[in-house]
Amino acid sequence: RDQQRSSSFKDQSGDQKIRDQQKSSSFVRTSDDNMDQRQSGEVEYSVTVHVNEFSNVGTPLGFYYTLYGEKGNSGLKKWQAGEDFDVEPNSSFNFKKPLSYLGKLQKLVIGHDGNSNMFIGKIEVMHNKEKVEFICMHSLLADKVGSESEITVYPEAQFEISFHTGHTGTDARVYARLYGNHGQSVQFDLPNVDFSPFLPNSVATIPKQLGDVGPLYKMDIWHDNSGDNLDWFLEKVVVTRVGKDTVEFVCNDWLSEKHGDGKISKTLLVKSESPSQNGNYETEGLTDDDDTDTFDWPMENQRMSGTGSLGY
Repeated sequence: RDQQRSSSFKDQSGDQKIRDQQKSSSFVRTSDDNMDQRQSGEVEYSVTVHVNEFSNVGTPLGFYYTLYGEKGNSGLKKWQAGEDFDVEPNSSFNFKKPLSYLGKLQKLVIGHDGNSNMFIGKIEVMHNKEKVEFICMHSLLADKVGSESEITVYPEAQFEISFHTGHTGTDARVYARLYGNHGQSVQFDLPNVDFSPFLPNSVATIPKQLGDVGPLYKMDIWHDNSGDNLDWFLEKVVVTRVGKDTVEFVCNDWLSEKHGDGKISKTLLVKSESPSQNGNYETEGLTDDDDTDTFDWPMENQRMSGTGSLGY
């Protein structure tokens, strides 16, 4: 009887090992199936749009987007408000759609039919448990045409932007937009503060979450001409794509209606592409021997700050 029990135990142990191997083999095949699906089959993409402000001024809102990845694009996908989703201020709505696997996501084009005013904060795309965030911070307006009812956004990336102020600072609100090989960023600004970081002979370093538009080559910068000190002498702006590269945009000019060319906006090129400024502008300001005040802006005040209403 003891031998029979021992033999039975061994048989059961052997059966258990076989069952464990089958489960393991099944698990491996399932993982391989998922990998095959990612490589060539359809994958469910979940797109969540976060709306900060919304007002409907016409017929029900028609909404569309196109996702672009390294393996292709989704094609134009359309939905109708009231049928497929509801839109309200300070809310989010979600689309789910099986698509051919697009690979690493590169950009997203999003828009509506122009019958509503909508301010989109950000857009999140989920696929295969991977989340990609696209910072938008832009208004899609009913009373505008063309690009104002459509915007292209890029996967989120971390930037550090240093503004080098010369001999004259400003307390006006400053805005900027970056241009890279993949496209342009949304315009960005500083949040409301009790003081201006753009003091004479100072450097203000500001972290920003923006879409990664690729290697940078150009920058637009301007202010809203508000406050008590409207005349700003900007030496340069240094922009770092954290973990990637750093470029320098040389200005050495006024953003002022009273000095220089009388304009409060400038388009700056990276240093290697900037035209020679041999005396054409007033260039006194920071030198290597000057005492320079520095100010590092806290990150928690910068994520998702911005506006979709001011520009030039």
